[in-house]
Amino acid sequence: MTVEVERKFVCNAEIMGKLQDIGEVSRIISEHTAEGSESNSSQREQTDKVAENEDTEISSADDTKWLTDLNLICFAEFKTERCSYMLEREGAVRVDLDQADFGYCVGEIEVLVPEGGDMNAALQRITSTAAELGLSCEKRVEGKMHVYLQKYRPDHYAKLLNAHIL
Repeated sequence: MTVEVERKFVCNAEIMGKLQDIGEVSRIISEHTAEGSESNSSQREQTDKVAENEDTEISSADDTKWLTDLNLICFAEFKTERCSYMLEREGAVRVDLDQADFGYCVGEIEVLVPEGGDMNAALQRITSTAAELGLSCEKRVEGKMHVYLQKYRPDHYAKLLNAHIL
C-alpha cells in the first residue's frame, strides 16, 4: 500500500512555464468532466474519471436516468483538462495541473510513499519542488467545485456552508 503526500496550489501561466523549463519531464493530458446534483439539502458530486489520454463525452440520458429517479438535478457542470508532469527528484514527483473551463486552475505536487516509508523525505521533495516553481507557503487552496459554486451559484454555496456540507 502507498500513501499519497501532496500539496495544492493555485496555478498560473508562470508556473506552467517553469514546469516546462525544469527539464526532464513527461507530460500527460487527460480531460475530466465534473457534474453535481442535488436533492433537498444533500449534495452529490459525480466525477467521471477518465483514463489518461482517453477522450470523454457527457453521459447520455439513459446513463443518468437513476439521477432523475432519485429526484436529483444538476447544480454544476464543468470540464477540466489535466496536464501531469513527472519530475525525477531523488524519486518521482508528480505535478498535476487542472484547468477548469470556467478559468480556475489548481495544481498538486505529489509524492507516493510506500507503507512505512519516509514521510519527511517526501515532504522535503514537495517543498523543494514548490520552491523551484516559485511557490511560497499559501493559505488553504479551494477545490474546483468550491470556486465554481462561489462564482456561479453563490446562494447554493451559502446553503451548503450553512448545512455544514462544505
